[in-house]
Amino acid sequence: KFLNGLTYQDEIECWLFGDYIQATGFRNCVIGVIFIQQVELDAIIVNWNRLPPETRLRPFLVSLFCRGISSYDQSKIDEVMQRLPHGLLLEFSRRIIGRSQVPCPFRGDFRFDLRGYIEKD
Repeated sequence: KFLNGLTYQDEIECWLFGDYIQATGFRNCVIGVIFIQQVELDAIIVNWNRLPPETRLRPFLVSLFCRGISSYDQSKIDEVMQRLPHGLLLEFSRRIIGRSQVPCPFRGDFRFDLRGYIEKD
């Protein structure tokens, strides 16, 4: 309940704290809260380089990024793409061309299954 009303930035901070203290249940709770909200691409872009490369939050955020950008028009997509950190651009590109295990259609209604990102205790 205490996660209600937090910003995307705060939620990412909560996830990072949960990762630091190795609280799997807490991280899963935070991911569930982030999943049901409107995607904030700027928060993903700003925080990308702070996330350890092996973290499970990275592929989750790539899926959210795909979901968020799929509703943009071409000019907005171009503007966002120019601001992407190199690692996020690489992961996004892999997802688009199908080199990733999770598909990401660039257009249309992008849905993904949260269960793929929930960790087991």
